[in-house]
Amino acid sequence: MICITSSSHFPDDERIYHRQIKSLVKNKKKILYITRSQKNIDLSNDLLNHINLDIALSSFLESALSIIKKNNISHLQVHETNLLPLIKSIKRLEPSVVTIYDVHEDMKSLYRTFTTRNIFISEVAIYFRNKKEEYYLKYVDKIILANSTIKKSSYKQYKPTLCQKIKQSIDNFVAIKRKVEVSKSSYYIFALFIMTLNIPILMLGHNSFNDFVNSLTSLVALPKV
Repeated sequence: MICITSSSHFPDDERIYHRQIKSLVKNKKKILYITRSQKNIDLSNDLLNHINLDIALSSFLESALSIIKKNNISHLQVHETNLLPLIKSIKRLEPSVVTIYDVHEDMKSLYRTFTTRNIFISEVAIYFRNKKEEYYLKYVDKIILANSTIKKSSYKQYKPTLCQKIKQSIDNFVAIKRKVEVSKSSYYIFALFIMTLNIPILMLGHNSFNDFVNSLTSLVALPKV
């Protein structure tokens, strides 16, 4: 059984649920999906056991650990830095469990871009956050990066995997560019123009990136003029 946990994404998150979990279920994998959200939905089916908890983070960590102990899991994947203590606990209890850390954003860059704190205080906070993350990384077996803008030396030894969705989107960009060179279809020209303007911004946020990819897919699927 594969356990996937998230403490800050909606249970029906585009990448976590609709792409990752659905793909695993399609391949007949049993999934234990533990989420922390105010969105009260149950996504369970024959192969997916979804448990949503609308509680404080500290309580969520305790409850998630208790639930996982009752299940025979082979893999544990967390989607937030604040869930790394869960990986540590599981790794100490059962070293054979494969632990996966899914990194969605370059938090350091986001903090520096959007913080309203004093620069000194902000940098101190970033420093201690990084040190805390690095401490827990020794319990991580594999890292998945949501996009190629996330570059961190402490991740290199884990040979991080770039999320396939990003690669597909880049391939789509190249494919559209080639189609523009072959055909001057207004749809492809428009799609290329929008992607050229937005890719640097979209790469910073995974959710907005997926939304854009979905919109672009719909656009390209329109009948040719």
